[in-house]
Amino acid sequence: LINLGKAQPNQSRYKPGDWVEVEGLDMIWRVNMITRVVKRAPDDWDWNAPQNEGKEPNWIFTYNAGNIRNIAEEDLRSPEEGLKTVFGHGPWVWQQWALLKVEDKIRFQEGHQDDFAEKDIQKLAADLWDQWLDHPENIEFKTLFEDERIGDYGRSELETHIQKPFNLIDRITEDCDEWDFMNDENISVFTYLSCLGSGLPTVCLVLVLQIGIPIILVWSVFTKQSLECDDKPLDSEVLKASAMCVAVFSYYLVSVFPNAYTQFYNVSGPADSTFSRILSLRRQLWLNANDTIAQMLGYKLDIYMNASYTCLLSMLNIYILTQTNDALEILLNALAFFFIERIDEDIVRSDWYDPKKNWISAAAVQLVMQTNIDLRSLKSSKIFSEKFAIEQDILEQACDNDPRLFKNRSLAEMDRDNTTFMSDEERIEHTSGAIAERIGINYVVNEYKKPRVYFGIIERFLTPWTTTYPLFERTTSYQTWSRWEKVLYLSTVPNIDEIFSTDDDGAHRLNKDLNMKQDEKREILNLQEDEDSRDWVRFIQHYLNVISFRDMAYAMKPAWEVRNYGSMLFRLIDGFVNWNCYAIFIVFPIYLAGSIYQVVYHVVTGSCFSFLGKVLIWFGIKSG
Repeated sequence: LINLGKAQPNQSRYKPGDWVEVEGLDMIWRVNMITRVVKRAPDDWDWNAPQNEGKEPNWIFTYNAGNIRNIAEEDLRSPEEGLKTVFGHGPWVWQQWALLKVEDKIRFQEGHQDDFAEKDIQKLAADLWDQWLDHPENIEFKTLFEDERIGDYGRSELETHIQKPFNLIDRITEDCDEWDFMNDENISVFTYLSCLGSGLPTVCLVLVLQIGIPIILVWSVFTKQSLECDDKPLDSEVLKASAMCVAVFSYYLVSVFPNAYTQFYNVSGPADSTFSRILSLRRQLWLNANDTIAQMLGYKLDIYMNASYTCLLSMLNIYILTQTNDALEILLNALAFFFIERIDEDIVRSDWYDPKKNWISAAAVQLVMQTNIDLRSLKSSKIFSEKFAIEQDILEQACDNDPRLFKNRSLAEMDRDNTTFMSDEERIEHTSGAIAERIGINYVVNEYKKPRVYFGIIERFLTPWTTTYPLFERTTSYQTWSRWEKVLYLSTVPNIDEIFSTDDDGAHRLNKDLNMKQDEKREILNLQEDEDSRDWVRFIQHYLNVISFRDMAYAMKPAWEVRNYGSMLFRLIDGFVNWNCYAIFIVFPIYLAGSIYQVVYHVVTGSCFSFLGKVLIWFGIKSG
């Protein structure tokens, strides 16, 4: 699990047999072993060019790990377990602090140098790393970090690993192929609520339309006589309508039906799309119980309305079509339901909603920080000390014995105005902003002080009575820099002489005592031995977990650990709603097959038959 030593120029970073962590489509890092390394020349390399004779190109390497093929190097990193063995937990304490610093720095202000889309987040994080590494109180870690036995390869592996969240933020704002917000048609108003925790009025309007319209249509065609029509002769108009139903249902069979299950997989399982990546990040946040009630509501509606709702709407449409006796009306009703299904996505693509997709892009950036900042540990000395290997009593003393540890709004407000915890550039900006504010030059103030921005006008006015946060200001209460200044250097630094041994030839090797004993029970970080690495198998496992209510238990556990009873109640109710939504995918093909049989029976025999009526008789709801 440990990758150290000297880096070799123009050679693969890893070799077969090395253990690494691989970022899956579900945005989760898992330990796996490199099985093959594939190298290829760049596309513009010409082997026949005279100037290239006798030279090697700058090889491009891809990797196979387990049954995953062609993994790019940026989707790999050294295992957290091995790195913590060598470097201790200090770099991960730094990562929490650096994420808070990044959120404090960036803003939603188009054209500004600190706008989330303009700011070079990896450069900012690298500067924060150098600041931490060179601090006088961090000399013990720096000595370990710069030891020749670690090597430039080992140092690079740690930095690559620890910088991954910041790398992901830059990918979101710069890589328009991987994060194509503009052209992903599955992003809906529910996605915005899920990520931002605001935009509720539009969501409520969409729900009224998408739920109310189908109910009205079903109510208008429902008759008890339609369930009691067995073997009655049908007139010519009804036969024509049934023939049209056969055509429409045939289309359902080859298009709507497979699309519904494909969409279900894209929503509930990992898929190579922007929407699926957003949902994967949201699931991590959901399982960490770090989301607000509005975010939780948006997240679950996003899943329900993009998966189960499609099946339910199709079933209602099928029922309405089988009760309609006019062929043209059947065709129009079928088209109307396609419109109803897309209302939530069509609003997002309208010119007034988010035309440049800046809001959803910023929401994804906020989501990365929200999933990586462990708020549960930052407000609990017990959890923080266990996670980052710092003695609890020393940690509590550094945080002034505050039971909420780093979370202290009044102290955070004072620390953010304390120039002691600012860089030279930040001091100048802070002073300039204070002068402009005192004079009353508002447009200058907005250049130096981060404006409080909300997605939605209503949220801006209702902020005192809601849990809505301004964008990039979710963790302001944890930005208690005076406490962080004490805690950043408290993690125990491993003794490098216990990590390496020197043989008779003077060569340095990893100490064999580092290997765990075979009978020792120990959990390896990010190693999931009981989980299949194939995405479709993980999807089936997730489906079975929902049906067996195990997924509900997983979701409730983190809320219970922090005693968030409101979140627990929401997750309990969601567990039962989720079960019904997943069960619909079992009912849908049965109902579609029965309805096809019904209309074909009408056309072939000229007699009436009610599939739904037979089902109600079978369940004892209606007498035969």
